[in-house]
Amino acid sequence: MQRFEVGVSDATGVVGGAAVFSCDVPPTVARHVSLMSWSVDGRSLSVSTRPDGRYWVLPSGELLILSLTATDAYSRVSCRASHSFDNSPRASNTARVIVTALSCFTAVILNLAGRLASPLQSFTWMLDEEYMWYKEDETRGRVDVKASGGGGRLRVVEGQLVITGARMDDSGFYLCFANNSAGTDSYRVNVQVRERLGVVVEPGLQRVDLGRPASLTCRVSGSPVTSLTWYKDGRPLPPLPRLSTFDRSLQIGQVSREDGGMYQCLAKNDEDAAQGASQVDLGDSAPILEYRFISQTLQPGPSVSLKCIASGAPTPQVTWTLDGFPLPQNDRVYTCQAGGGSVRGNGGSVVSHVNLTGVRAVDGGAYTCTAANRAGSTSHTARLNVYGPAYVRPMSVVTAVAGEQLIMSCPAAGYPLAKITWKRDGRILPMTARQSVHENGTLTIRDVQKAADGGSYTCTASDKQGRSHSSTATVQVLVPPKVQPFSLRKDLALGERVSVQCTVNGGDTPLLVTWTKDGVAAERIPGTEVRQLDQYTNILTITRLTPLHTGNYTCTATNDAATITHTAPLRVNVPPSWVEAPRDSSVTLGGSLAIPCHAQGFPTPRITWRKTRDQPGQYSPILGGGMGLGLGVGAGVGVGMGVAENGSLVVVGARAEDEGKYLCEAANGVGGGLSALIDLSVNAPPRFDPGLQRTVSVRRGSQATLTCHAHGDPPITLLWQATHTNAHDRSVVREVAGGVRGELVIPSVKMEDAGQFTCTASNTYGTDAFVVTLVVQDVPGSPHGLRVSERGSRYLTVSWLPPVTSHTPVQTYTVQYRPVRGSWGEGEEVEVGGEVTTARLAPLVPDTQYLVRVLASNYLGSSPHSEPLQVRTEGEAPSAAPTGVRADALSATSLRVAWDAPPPHTHHGDLLGYNVGVRRHDMGGEGGYNFSLVGVGSSVGGREKVDGLRAWVQYAVVVRAYNSHGTGPLSQPVVVRTLEDAQEPNNFL
Repeated sequence: MQRFEVGVSDATGVVGGAAVFSCDVPPTVARHVSLMSWSVDGRSLSVSTRPDGRYWVLPSGELLILSLTATDAYSRVSCRASHSFDNSPRASNTARVIVTALSCFTAVILNLAGRLASPLQSFTWMLDEEYMWYKEDETRGRVDVKASGGGGRLRVVEGQLVITGARMDDSGFYLCFANNSAGTDSYRVNVQVRERLGVVVEPGLQRVDLGRPASLTCRVSGSPVTSLTWYKDGRPLPPLPRLSTFDRSLQIGQVSREDGGMYQCLAKNDEDAAQGASQVDLGDSAPILEYRFISQTLQPGPSVSLKCIASGAPTPQVTWTLDGFPLPQNDRVYTCQAGGGSVRGNGGSVVSHVNLTGVRAVDGGAYTCTAANRAGSTSHTARLNVYGPAYVRPMSVVTAVAGEQLIMSCPAAGYPLAKITWKRDGRILPMTARQSVHENGTLTIRDVQKAADGGSYTCTASDKQGRSHSSTATVQVLVPPKVQPFSLRKDLALGERVSVQCTVNGGDTPLLVTWTKDGVAAERIPGTEVRQLDQYTNILTITRLTPLHTGNYTCTATNDAATITHTAPLRVNVPPSWVEAPRDSSVTLGGSLAIPCHAQGFPTPRITWRKTRDQPGQYSPILGGGMGLGLGVGAGVGVGMGVAENGSLVVVGARAEDEGKYLCEAANGVGGGLSALIDLSVNAPPRFDPGLQRTVSVRRGSQATLTCHAHGDPPITLLWQATHTNAHDRSVVREVAGGVRGELVIPSVKMEDAGQFTCTASNTYGTDAFVVTLVVQDVPGSPHGLRVSERGSRYLTVSWLPPVTSHTPVQTYTVQYRPVRGSWGEGEEVEVGGEVTTARLAPLVPDTQYLVRVLASNYLGSSPHSEPLQVRTEGEAPSAAPTGVRADALSATSLRVAWDAPPPHTHHGDLLGYNVGVRRHDMGGEGGYNFSLVGVGSSVGGREKVDGLRAWVQYAVVVRAYNSHGTGPLSQPVVVRTLEDAQEPNNFL
């Protein structure tokens, strides 16, 4: 028993609706597995003909949960099933109900054949409303499902339409109408029932000879078929040139030994799979010699063994000859053979020996082994030469057929031989142009004649020592039969009587004369009589001709010389008769259709189609269209209509003007022919005007009107639907010229009403949908994701993301910025286009905190600004020198320097200190300043004592500030002289 698992998938339903669960098993074991029970939160449920509260296990095996509530989402559902070969239960996984928000309808639940349960359709409708279910019928229109004649399989249970044991004829459109005090609504659904797949491979068993073609056809029932794959012995077919697949058939060009085996055809779709199989056995194969003996030259005395190994199907028989005659019968020469290794199919191999004990000169000659079975034969010849005197073995009677060629070998032995000659009536041959003697001693007579060539022939062999030996053979010439040609009338008709005579004008007796039809004895054909007039003549008589008598009739004459045949065709002319007469048909506008018109007869009837014109009895011919693709057109008939090779009228892309009466005629020149007049109706499914407005834009709070206009055959049902809002409930439908018009009016549009609204039009012949996009316009939402993408000391580059919901395009973005200590009224702003989401802010102050925000604008107004972003510019070196630089002499070698800090707005960062520079003033521009580093003492400036100077010398003093980004400019030089002092200090400068 094949192992399998049972599974249950989650089911979806809406509050107040229904959910359907199916107990699933693999398709390969479904027919052997049956449902035992369902379990809902530990409660066991069995198959019943009516609901058990809110739960119902249908006779087809599905579990239906009615009147769903929000708490059903916490329920746990499982099933148990058993195999017919093993009653132990198999439990499934646990599934749950996915309960969604309340909606008018849920989607159709379709459980396909191939599961445990039969097909089921379940539709869910809101409760507390009055409703009616209808099935749309092409002939009866809308039919109440309660009166549809479904045998109780179609039932409405608490708003649900349940179809149990679904059949193919349950396919079609179903319409539900509901109404309450608030209004009326409807829903139309297309139900498609899929038939379980089945596969049969034809023929189921066939026997094919090697080298012959073979064909397998995969017959698939059910639909759809999404893939079809061929396998051999459980493995995919290899890509070999001799293997080809076309239209569900497998062709083997020339069968080889490895092609025997089991072939499988696997058909699959998303829900089901099925396979069929066929056995291909190898048929007859001609023998093959796998081993051959070789030519040998020996001295007399030793023993010799000649061997041949042959294989084929069936196992071949091996025979031996010596110089064309049977082997001599004596105790020194004997043959034996035994079966060898087997080969594919029913054949085998055989090993055959010729053993010669104490070989003698008389044993020499051309030995031939011949392997033969019913598929053919093959042979091999090689000489065995034994040293010794010339010798010609006795020859038996040789049979020849008059008119054919006679080849006669001289059974000469001894080695080496000098020559071989043939004589007839004492005269050395050849005597005529038809005779020739070959070097190996073979005599050939072409176009044998009984009187001239029959008689005794003597063969003489001579060796180089002058020794010779002769033997005589008698040639008996047989004359094959000669059949006098005959023929049958070509205008034979049904019911006539016919007689034909087969006469053998020549040939030896006894003769056997027989009649066959297509390989079958003519006597076995009803109404056929064969009578022998004499031993040379047979008469075939058919008393009343019927189509069964059409075929090839063969007279066969056989005697001991040959079998001769002569064949003549007999054709019974039969007037046309309907195989499939055309009928009134309909096609959907723009659709395709093939109307069959098939007739039989002999000769094969010619099918023609014509379309009626405005006046009765006037027709326009419709020409053939190749393979039925509608490429041919006739006068007055639109492109897209033609006649297929099988006589069907093919319509591709049907138009309204194709509707009308059509006449199909079948004629073959026998009788008056056939004709049938039919009506072709072109049904128009709904279609929407191509120029309808597909996008409607309105301001929030104003009124929106969405319009759809559908054409087609009445009655047409219009339905507005939307998944994001219930505004589609306020729709009005009215009939207008050529169709229906539907308007959906929303008095005060809300932002949540924006989205797609679908207008669905349906009638008996189809459905079409038109989508209108409602755009609700409002001021943009706030930009978000504001960040700094680039930062400098005197600029910032910021970027942002567009508003999450922008109901109209943003026209401009405004970026506002100000120092943190300022106010927005004192700030600056930059405006960019709506397609840009980045801006550069400049000029800015280095090392300064700024607040940045952005807002979006369109012609309706501006959005709220984004959350402010606080950011500091990069710093830079101080831009001003210290102020108030002062210097005075403390001694002959030192000065005191004091200064004030640069203005605060020029610091551009925290000041880290000052550089005090000193140089001799009398040196002019020569010599740079010698700087000393002074830390920051206070925010008001600093002071520094400079030592190591020379007495009574003028010095220039400068000061500069620095921060982490560099040093600022030098202050203006201050000139001061050191004091006098008798003691010279160290020469520092």
